[in-house]
Amino acid sequence: MTKRIYLEGKALELMALVTEQEVQLYQGKRSLKSPTSDTIERIHYARTILLQNISDPPTIAELAKQVQVNEYTLKCCFSRPSI
Repeated sequence: MTKRIYLEGKALELMALVTEQEVQLYQGKRSLKSPTSDTIERIHYARTILLQNISDPPTIAELAKQVQVNEYTLKCCFSRPSI
């Protein structure tokens, strides 16, 4: 039960971050940079790690450290459908 609440909280956190980013883009306060090919490879690796550990996923901080990108980049790239 606790794990489910934790995961739902993380999902809500990611949704809030994506929503905030969209608002900033809409208001012209931020531009969206295209990730490098190296970053894209790291994001795909992060996805693989999550799929392999679906029953006990790492935290965002742990995952970012494993794939060697910062947490912000990880969150932003996961929210972009084109990657």
